[in-house]
Amino acid sequence: MSAGLLVLTLTLSLPSGSLAVGKGAHGPDIFVLQGMLKSLGSYAGTINGYYDDVTQGL
Repeated sequence: MSAGLLVLTLTLSLPSGSLAVGKGAHGPDIFVLQGMLKSLGSYAGTINGYYDDVTQGL
């Protein structure tokens, strides 16, 4: 539940110009998101900055 709240908070705080989180996205935002989720124990994949199938498997 904490991970879902974190993702929701990050998604809502993004600039309205584009959605930086979603399958196929990559970059520093995804790297930070993966790191946060890993620290919460909600992500077991490699922190690589790519929102792929492993990241989506939350």
